[in-house]
Amino acid sequence: MPLGYAGINDPKLLTCMQREVVCNPAADSGDHGPLSEPADTSRSVDQAEALAIARKMAGSSAAPGVAEKMSGSAAASLAGQSRSPEIDESRPVWVVSLDTNVLTDGSPAAAPRSVPGYSAIIDAVTGEITDECLGCRWIR
Repeated sequence: MPLGYAGINDPKLLTCMQREVVCNPAADSGDHGPLSEPADTSRSVDQAEALAIARKMAGSSAAPGVAEKMSGSAAASLAGQSRSPEIDESRPVWVVSLDTNVLTDGSPAAAPRSVPGYSAIIDAVTGEITDECLGCRWIR
């Protein structure tokens, strides 16, 4: 998740996600940020950092979890998701799955509910969460 947002339910983030492909307050409005280019891997998020980022987003600092490093295209295939065309799929990512309950956002027709499992794809260079799933465990 880009810095500048309180969490996945932050109203500013939800509004941005309706308008933009990448919601990064540090990026210029026409710029899709560093995720659209091959990664400079001189600095990289390690496994412990990736788990900490996912735990923070899920709101569970002690949730047991697993993380595997792979290319973006391998992560998209594993998750069964198509990712933004603005992301260079050669970039290394961490796929993280947590064994925890998370609260969905709900909808006008349904109240938020607790679902088991949280998974995220985290860019291994920037630490940004690019994809996530509430109620999913992409890896075990």
